[in-house]
This record gives sequence, structure tokens and C-alpha cells, in this order.
Amino acid sequence: MQKLRYTLADAVSGRKNDLQEINAVHERERLERATQIKDLAHQLELYADHNAAAKHLDLMHQRLNSIKKFDDATFQYTSRPLGFDKRDYPFAKLTPGRLPDGTLVLRMQLQHQFRGDKAVLLRFKKT
Repeated sequence: MQKLRYTLADAVSGRKNDLQEINAVHERERLERATQIKDLAHQLELYADHNAAAKHLDLMHQRLNSIKKFDDATFQYTSRPLGFDKRDYPFAKLTPGRLPDGTLVLRMQLQHQFRGDKAVLLRFKKT
């Protein structure tokens, strides 16, 4: 009987150790998965930022490529008011006018003193 008690106590003690090991393994796996999820979320955020920047750059290139260039000889200057303050664009010379087909246009020319300034060039391109 005494032997049976020790065996039963040993079995219960062994079960507790097994349960503790299983719980420790589960906790390690949970922490590893949580770390993986954080890493994947960070990668996804970086990808989204890169994708947004690429879309913005592509849109800016599309806008720049859609700008039509006309010969100065076909541009007819008009002295109509522009409807906005020229002080908003100190880096550009704005000239309203018409094309021979009657289309109203606004000529934007970067002023010479701003041609070397990269920040002004970027703002001019975005305008």
C-alpha cells in the first residue's frame, strides 16, 4: 500500500511537470507568433508607405507629361485679371492668354533667380 501511494504521488508530480512543460511550450509559441505578427504588420506598413509614395510619384509624372507645350508665336497675351494673388507664386511669372483656337491658357514660367533651388523646383512642378 505504501508503495502504491508513492507511485501515485510520483505520477501526480510527473503530471504537474508535464503540464508545466506544455504550458511553457505554448507560451513560447504564443510569444513567437506575436512577434511574427508585429514584424508582418511593420512590413505591411512599410509596403503601404512605399506604395503610396510610388503612386504619388507616378501621378506627378503623369501630370507633368500631360502639360502641353505651345510655340510662343501662337500664344496671344490677354490682360484679363487672373483671379488669384500673384504673391502666392513668387517663384513664377504667370501670364494669361489664348491659343489660336480660342482656348484660355495660363503660361507659367519659373523665374531665373529660383532655377537652382530644388525646393522651389519641386513646388513649381507640383503646381
